[in-house]
Amino acid sequence: MLFELRPADTFFFRDHRPFAVGEDSAAAGLFPPRPGTVYGALRTAYVLRHSDLETFYAGRDEAVRAWMGTPSEKGRFRLRGVFLKVGDDLLLPVPFDCVVVGKTGDSARRLKLVYEPERAGWASDESAWRLYSNSREKTESAAGMYVRLNDWKRHLFGGDEPMPAVQVYGRLVVREPKIGIALDPATRRARDEMLYRVEMGRFHEEEGRAVSLVAEADDDDAPDFADIPMLRLGGENRPWTLRQLRGSLEVLTAAERAEVSRRIRETGIARVVFLTPAIWKRGNRPERFDSETGVWRIDDGLEVRILTAALGRPVVIGGWDMARNRPKPRRNALPAGAVVYVEVKPSLAETFVETAFRRSLSDELSEEGYGRAVVGAAEAVGGVGVEAR
Repeated sequence: MLFELRPADTFFFRDHRPFAVGEDSAAAGLFPPRPGTVYGALRTAYVLRHSDLETFYAGRDEAVRAWMGTPSEKGRFRLRGVFLKVGDDLLLPVPFDCVVVGKTGDSARRLKLVYEPERAGWASDESAWRLYSNSREKTESAAGMYVRLNDWKRHLFGGDEPMPAVQVYGRLVVREPKIGIALDPATRRARDEMLYRVEMGRFHEEEGRAVSLVAEADDDDAPDFADIPMLRLGGENRPWTLRQLRGSLEVLTAAERAEVSRRIRETGIARVVFLTPAIWKRGNRPERFDSETGVWRIDDGLEVRILTAALGRPVVIGGWDMARNRPKPRRNALPAGAVVYVEVKPSLAETFVETAFRRSLSDELSEEGYGRAVVGAAEAVGGVGVEAR
């Protein structure tokens, strides 16, 4: 099941940095929002349509509790991720094992995986695997860049041609500065020296192609939102329209996943690309990672060995706990676009591809849409190949 969300006007999403009104207070915000922000808005909208917050906090409505849980526990409602869409095109983050090149920064090129055992001691993790660029042009980070699904797939399957990339701000979202002043809650009059400035956002349509957020829920177990036309999302509880759609975001078809599995059996190397942020309890390594052997234990009987990664800067996951009226604990997360290269035994190729496609690879908050990933095949160049093969 899909939920398409569009703002009624401007919008604003807070980041983790402190923000209080005052003479020099300003906030730039972030976009796209964290998956948990959208999950919380959908959850609240459902509760308010079928019950009220007091009943929800107490857990007295069994039907609502079954889907949305209570403040201390989660119900059956789960998101698989939150994505960007322009017209009919799904946009995915440019993987971090790509660099953005060109004078206008609108072309992404993939780095080459190289095995260099003689240089294993050069890096802090003593890895013999490295990612290199063969471009002599000025390059930039892929952070904040997006690419259409069809172009993204070509790179997942090993294409070397540049991907046309688009920057969020300036192309999809335009900034609109807003200056305001705090009000005294008792008198409803402006308070002295309580100015603030925020950078509101507005979707920018090109040639009539509307920009929207799309949240994907588990088709097999999702409540009905058909009678909920709007919800409140982001800073200032701005209104967004909500449209429920049947179907799912088939990022990779069954035939494409079978082809990925076949290639992994040939090369022994897989490329895990995160479509949404992922929270790993050990920072830049998952909870079930053995630092001595480099083995990542995903499930019982399913283990892969991490070779190298392009993770980017961590993003901070926070939020406000309405039930307790206090901030939620902060967590560092891998950003969307993070890439991990792993060695996979040929006999486990299909199991690994399907497991990553069906479930979250986040250690925490998987029900909120964190940890959605897709596996592609990869191979090393300029080296001797995987040690075990």
